[in-house]
Amino acid sequence: MPAKEQDVTISIKAKLYPDQNTIEKFKKLTTAYSEAATWLSDLMFNDFSSPEMITDCRTLHDKYYYDIRQKKDMKSQLAESLIRSVSAKYKAIDTSFKKQYYTYTDADGKLDIGDSSYFLKKT
Repeated sequence: MPAKEQDVTISIKAKLYPDQNTIEKFKKLTTAYSEAATWLSDLMFNDFSSPEMITDCRTLHDKYYYDIRQKKDMKSQLAESLIRSVSAKYKAIDTSFKKQYYTYTDADGKLDIGDSSYFLKKT
């Protein structure tokens, strides 16, 4: 009877000692990514046509991908990562807002209890 084969996984930890040029390039890249994420987030917040759009990566890709590539001079994988990352942040915020309920008094003085999805709807 043959022995069962087992998969073996080997993990390696490595320390990298980059030179000063590599460190500067990495800092420049991370700063550019952060600025582009802020820029995209601002566009999405001020320009979304529906709350569902901000969590739909395909729609965001179609709408913003080429702007990110051209205006922010990002490579393809970084542009894709940026869209997924910002969309995920908005999705997390949307989910946590939907779990919270708010009370407010309307113009007639009546107390109303509503959920935060009201705030994400464009009026």
